[in-house]
Amino acid sequence: MIHYQVGGSLPPNAPTYVTRQADEDLYAGLKAGELCYVLNSRQMGKSSLRVRVMQRLVSEGFACATVDITAIGTADITPEQWYAGVIDTLVGIFKLYGDFDLEVWWQQNSLLSPVQKLGKFIENILLVRITDQIVIFIDEIDSLLSLNFKDDFFAAIRACYNQRVDNPEYQRLTFALLGVATPADLISDKNRTPFNLGRAIQLNGFQLPESAPLAQGLGDNPQEVLKEVLHWTGGQPFLTQKVCKIIGSGEEGEGSSQWVERLIISRIIDNWETQDEPEHLKTIRDRIIRNEQRAGRLLGIYQQIIQQGELPTDNSPEQMELRLTGLVVKRDGKLQVYNRIYQSVFNGEWVEKELGKLRPYSQVLTAWLEANRQDESRLLRGQALQDALDWAKDKSLSDVDYQFLAASQELDKREIQFALAETEKKAQQIVADAQGKAKRTNRISLSILSVAIVGAIGASWYGQKLIANAETATFLEREGNNALKLFDSYQIDALVSAMSAGQDLQQLAGKNTPIKNYPVTSPIVALHGILYYIQERNQLKGHTSYVNNANFSPDGKTIVTASWDNTAKVWDTNGKQLAELKGHTSYVNNANFSPDGKTIVTASSDNTAKVWKWKEFGELLNTGCEWLNNYLIINPQELQKLEVCQTPSKLKAAAPFLVKVGEKEAQAGDVKEAIVTFKTALKWNREEKFKFDPQKKAQEFEDKGKAERLVSEGESLARENDIQNAVAKFQQALKLDPSLDIKPAAEGLVSKASEFVEEKKIKEAITAYQQAQKLDAEVEIDADTWNTLCRQGSLQEFAALVMFACEKAVKLAPDDSNIRDSRGLARALTGNYQGAIADFEAFIAETGDEEIKAQRQGWVKVLREGKNPFTEEELVKLRG
Repeated sequence: MIHYQVGGSLPPNAPTYVTRQADEDLYAGLKAGELCYVLNSRQMGKSSLRVRVMQRLVSEGFACATVDITAIGTADITPEQWYAGVIDTLVGIFKLYGDFDLEVWWQQNSLLSPVQKLGKFIENILLVRITDQIVIFIDEIDSLLSLNFKDDFFAAIRACYNQRVDNPEYQRLTFALLGVATPADLISDKNRTPFNLGRAIQLNGFQLPESAPLAQGLGDNPQEVLKEVLHWTGGQPFLTQKVCKIIGSGEEGEGSSQWVERLIISRIIDNWETQDEPEHLKTIRDRIIRNEQRAGRLLGIYQQIIQQGELPTDNSPEQMELRLTGLVVKRDGKLQVYNRIYQSVFNGEWVEKELGKLRPYSQVLTAWLEANRQDESRLLRGQALQDALDWAKDKSLSDVDYQFLAASQELDKREIQFALAETEKKAQQIVADAQGKAKRTNRISLSILSVAIVGAIGASWYGQKLIANAETATFLEREGNNALKLFDSYQIDALVSAMSAGQDLQQLAGKNTPIKNYPVTSPIVALHGILYYIQERNQLKGHTSYVNNANFSPDGKTIVTASWDNTAKVWDTNGKQLAELKGHTSYVNNANFSPDGKTIVTASSDNTAKVWKWKEFGELLNTGCEWLNNYLIINPQELQKLEVCQTPSKLKAAAPFLVKVGEKEAQAGDVKEAIVTFKTALKWNREEKFKFDPQKKAQEFEDKGKAERLVSEGESLARENDIQNAVAKFQQALKLDPSLDIKPAAEGLVSKASEFVEEKKIKEAITAYQQAQKLDAEVEIDADTWNTLCRQGSLQEFAALVMFACEKAVKLAPDDSNIRDSRGLARALTGNYQGAIADFEAFIAETGDEEIKAQRQGWVKVLREGKNPFTEEELVKLRG
């Protein structure tokens, strides 16, 4: 009985060892003296690869050693103990203890740091005593990553390669690093040279062509069984060995794909936590959820992958960490779930369950998502929100978590602002009393006003409990005083500063705190004092040098300014720049409007005055609307924003285009938004012929959108060779949208079937062709396509299954002798010798190739004797 080993390193001569490209890559790299690292998830066969490559190197005269980091230990260990352990391991493996005393040597070099001792040992002891080529394998390097001195160790390895320039002896020393890590993990100190040398060895899963050793114990139909095993495991070494062991354990079965599936589901997937021995699936689970700070982010990324089928790689630390769990792999620039077993165990339900354990707000988040993120009653507020933010502070969460917390903060902010506005009303009476006292003089200084208000609202503060955040309170007190000092020179800037300090003060004090109990008073004093005296209404910012002159238009709605930046500018009273008058080559000293406001004159140091035509603002807007007329009609969303351009004729013309916007919204799933859009379109165009039911139309296009998504899902399933489920998706789409053009999907299935034929997957090809015709009875499948299936199926010993294809090919092209030749092969293999003779003779009559003609004549002769000329040996020749 073949022994399948599940877990641990396979012995050097294990019959079930699968040789992969990595074997040759690692062997060649180390033999060439390159630093090699095999960094991958657990149970991918790294240790077995090391054992096998080491055996090859030793047989060729290399001196090899393995330093297993877990054997040295990393818990509560000092650098001295750890480096001594590494050196002791090398001394023992290379048998140096006969004339080398580690303890004495260590004491003799006591002035050196541990990493310097390692370097000295390599140069003065190892390279001197061992004269062969040396390869040192460092296994389980991920155990090192928690040590605060690991950067020194990896830097020392790098230094050995740098030494090759000055000391040729180092060219005999080579390292191989193996473990669950990334190259970036090896030296994390950004002030050091990064660990960017050497060759990364790609350790991929088992592929069918290289997995022949595993087929030996898989019963009477080993190749088909192995193919189905790899279909489930994706070639993951641990799982593949485990499934093969289950199958080879003697359990009776017919060796079909369904039988393999039942075994995998019953012995691995069902109740997986109790059946996971040796542990594999639990290892993946624990690596994802072990770090509460990172688990939410990893689960969120994985959830996107299983929902979308794949996710573009961005090489972020989170994606790299998820890949190192082994749960997902990178294929063609996309992250995908490694295999069907993982997909079945770590499914969407499992992700939701684990996220639910992590989140303190799991139930309300789920309810919010189920309400399409529209139900604000499900969002967090007050202390519940603060607790959630405190919990999330040091964690990396999923995008959904961040969106939920952001929405909660926005709602909480709105409610706080409303509450503070109410509180502000209560404060107004206190401040009004203080201002009344201030009015006894014509112009009392703001500093005296401050004292008055402090007397009114600040005295009680000293009797209250000090707020915890005293540093923030002190800062706000200072900001309020600074705003008062700024006011005499920069009124607008002072008001902005006071507003900012006042807003922060409200948040600091809390929702229900009476204004008399606020921790500081200067922001309140500054805000009310500035608002009492302020005269500056706006600032016109845009000139890049001195402003020499400014004038209003006759109607008071527009301002023109002249500047040393060689320009004049025109503004509205809200501070929006309407135009820039360029043309002067020196300072513009003056600018003014004509009495009718339609012309501007400017005077400049360039010895010129210029006259500029200027339209009234309303006329400008009208001109703008006229200019944008066609654009606004076909872009109705912009027309909705520009009320000034909304004339009845323009709205009527834009209504059909607005309907198109609603249709897109409904197709995207935004049904409520679509209904609102449709109703707006009906208001814009009230003609009878334009009337429709917004609700029904939204439903119709929502169904169209769902149908399109189902087609996309079906196409994705088809690419994954899941033809039956793909067709089910297509049929669901047709039910939702009978007008859907399903022809491209059917043609896609035909193309997929042709791929199956090329891959010699005849049964899968037949299913795909049948499903394509089921989906679209008129889908085009030409004679050559049917002929290819006929011939390849016959050569692969599925002649009976593909006979229908042979007949279809002949029916479509009855005079094609090549097609008759293919059918002759199928007929002979199914026992219809007379039919085969007729087909071959038709081919013989047409061909001009004498060698091929002689071959067919030989077949006909054997068939006339009542025998089948297509022995296994003959079929092998025909397969090429």
